[in-house]
This record gives sequence, C-alpha cells and structure tokens, in this order.
Amino acid sequence: MADKFFTQLFGAFLMFFVLQPFVIKSLEFESVQNPEGAQKGDVVNGLNQIKKYLHSYGYYHHDTEDTFDDRFDDSLESALKAYKDYLGIDVTGKIDSDTIKGVLTPRCGVPDHLVSNYSFPGGKYKWTNRSLS
Repeated sequence: MADKFFTQLFGAFLMFFVLQPFVIKSLEFESVQNPEGAQKGDVVNGLNQIKKYLHSYGYYHHDTEDTFDDRFDDSLESALKAYKDYLGIDVTGKIDSDTIKGVLTPRCGVPDHLVSNYSFPGGKYKWTNRSLS
C-alpha cells in the first residue's frame, strides 16, 4: 500500500517538474498602463511585456535585447498582425480589446511559430539514388 502511495506521489512531482517549463500563465499587466488603442509610434508603459509575450510565442522578432522597450515599432505592428491572424480576429496593427483578451488567456508555453535560424545554400535538392536498400 505504501509503495503505491509513494509511486503516485513521485509521479505527481515528476509531472509537475517536467511540465512546469511548458506552462505559462497569462501575461501579468500589473505595470502596464492600458495599451488598448496603442499604435505604431506610441510609447506605452509596459509594451515591453507584450513584446516579450509575443516573442515567446514566435511572433516578435528582434536583433538585440534593446528592442524590448515601450516603443510601438514596426516589428511589434507586424507581430500583432500575425498574432491576430492566428487568433482569427480582425487583423490590424493596433492593440484592441480582443488582442488583450487573447494575451490574458492562460495557455501552454509552446510557441505557435517556430523560428529557425538556418538557410539552405543554392542548388538542387533531389535524391540522386532512387533505390532504397
């Protein structure tokens, strides 16, 4: 009886620690002023958190850490359009209530879009040998 209890307890702890990195709660908006209506060129306190959220799911692409600022830039506008398209809501480059609702919805931590950092050199990509052995 004790073995079954400890096996279940161990399994619960294992599942918690294995799945924990993939579980992300909704974005915390404690230090964010209301971003609704924000558009390119605006500076809104807390936009850096929205950029980090969109980056974690593969939408916001940046070159340096300096781009996680509170300025609404071209990259954020592009990321918002892709995110809104994924959610199936009206695609605009602005933050609206539907966007905020999507960001606040708890979800897993797996990116929607995987970003690859490789490219193929020029050339033909066909198998030369067609017989399998």
